Amino acid sequence: MFPLPGRADRGTKGVSHLRTRSDPRRLLQALLDASIPLTREGELEPALLRLVEGAMQLTGAPFGAAALVGPDGDIATFLHRGLTPEQVALLPHPPRGRGLLGAVLRDRRALRLDRLQDHPASVGFPDHHVTMTAFLGVPLQHGTNLVGALYLTKPPEDPPFTIEDQEVLEVMGVMATIGIENARLFEAEAARATRTSLLRAISSRAHRSLELSEVLSEAARALERATTADRCFIALVSGDPGDGPSQVVARSDDPGRGLPRPLPEELPASSRAVTARRTIAIADLDDEGDPSLQPLRDAGVRAVLSVPLLWGGRVLGVCTLHSSSPRVWSDDDITLLQDAAHEIAAAVANASLYQEAIRAAEDLRRLDRMRSDFVSMVTHELRTPLTVIAGIADILKRSDDIDADQRDQLLDTLQREARRLTRLVGSTLDLEAHDQGRFALMTSEVELAELIDEAVTDSGLAARVTVSGRTERRLRVDRDRIKQVLLNLLGNAAAYGPPDEPIELEVQPADGEITVRVDDRGPGIPPELRDRLFHRFSRLPGDTRPGSGLGLYLSRLIVEAHGGRIWCEDRPGGGASFRFTLPAERAA
Repeated sequence: MFPLPGRADRGTKGVSHLRTRSDPRRLLQALLDASIPLTREGELEPALLRLVEGAMQLTGAPFGAAALVGPDGDIATFLHRGLTPEQVALLPHPPRGRGLLGAVLRDRRALRLDRLQDHPASVGFPDHHVTMTAFLGVPLQHGTNLVGALYLTKPPEDPPFTIEDQEVLEVMGVMATIGIENARLFEAEAARATRTSLLRAISSRAHRSLELSEVLSEAARALERATTADRCFIALVSGDPGDGPSQVVARSDDPGRGLPRPLPEELPASSRAVTARRTIAIADLDDEGDPSLQPLRDAGVRAVLSVPLLWGGRVLGVCTLHSSSPRVWSDDDITLLQDAAHEIAAAVANASLYQEAIRAAEDLRRLDRMRSDFVSMVTHELRTPLTVIAGIADILKRSDDIDADQRDQLLDTLQREARRLTRLVGSTLDLEAHDQGRFALMTSEVELAELIDEAVTDSGLAARVTVSGRTERRLRVDRDRIKQVLLNLLGNAAAYGPPDEPIELEVQPADGEITVRVDDRGPGIPPELRDRLFHRFSRLPGDTRPGSGLGLYLSRLIVEAHGGRIWCEDRPGGGASFRFTLPAERAA
């Protein structure tokens, strides 16, 4: 604090300032000494305090102050000299720009009073305030731009301010205004350079690295430091952007910075920015009547600045700043966060494209392996029945002494292998049709019981299959496709069950759907492998039985195309139970 002069010192000081005032050279030097630091020092407030001290020395005033106004015209910064720390502690709050202080700012002209209490704008002083009588205030104005004001006061025992004091303070005010404007321009340029450097660093990091979490974490920390916010976090959107941010992937909050409470689970302000696709700036949550913001208040947040991450017309996420105290977010804060959000969105988009490329490459490799396995499997599966058919044909051609029983056995084998070959060719064609988008249903009214009997007969398993729960219901389905499903399930039951054990087929009508169940008495299927059965080319581990791995996959496609579902369960007593449903609306 600038020391309060004692009674004897004040007399000496009074003589000193009178001598200075009477000597033009000394006066000019004093003005320069008080004003030049404003144009030289990097920080505005220390230089402004030196100006206040110089004005007090030149006018003999024991109390001085300087006020700087914000964008709204209210006092944003108030600096003073002359009061002791004990006297300052007795004041209820800093000056708010009302009364005489506000009159100087409002009227934008000098105000000199012998007794400030007589002026109509005087609203008195708070209790315990030091007694002040003489008053002198001048605005700090550059053109039409109001920067602030300088104020001087004296106690009752000191002489009032003179017109010369006013002129001196006005000259100092002009010089101070120029210095303040220069200092602000310097600060703005420094802030711009810092912002440009920060954005360049974020952009460079985003384009050089595909480690998204590291890029976002570094960006969040840098933005927190640059804006002096108490927390910065970046959340990404998954699913519908209308639901708001769903995953916080980077955060920089430090419990020591003023937000000791953790980030709340609900982020209403950030969700609002995502949904509205625009910047949301809230200076004080207590002034907002929205009850949805309460989780932020409960977490100690008072001010929020949130910017959506937009890229290619899509909302990728949101970047948000939190402050533990009310804060009017400046244009620089908003511009910085918006520019940074663009670079962050680019990083998220690039990382997403990279991951998609990796997945696509992996899918292509997997598809290539599958097609290679398929070609190998089809070659093997085709060779087996063709070899059998060719062998039987050769036997029938060369042998004239085959009895009727042997001929019937050979013909049964020939039919079985021909059916197997037909199913394999049909499955291959169905798979190709599905991949080409030509997998369509040709529906008609079908008697379900009749279709089941036909499938059992064509499977060659009529002697082993027991059918129960018959229904006379007619369904509108693709007859050949549903028959294909029945043949696949019956063929699997025969392949995996003991040859002398029966196969059970049951129809179970119920509200809303009809369930067809095919049970075998084989070894069963472990629960963790059941879903795998219905994938393309899928075979159980260690399974060496003939098969393409397409039957159950195509069965799933057919059933789902009809609006039903297919699955596998344990059969009570051992074995597997395959089931599929057809919805009631398919009933004719």
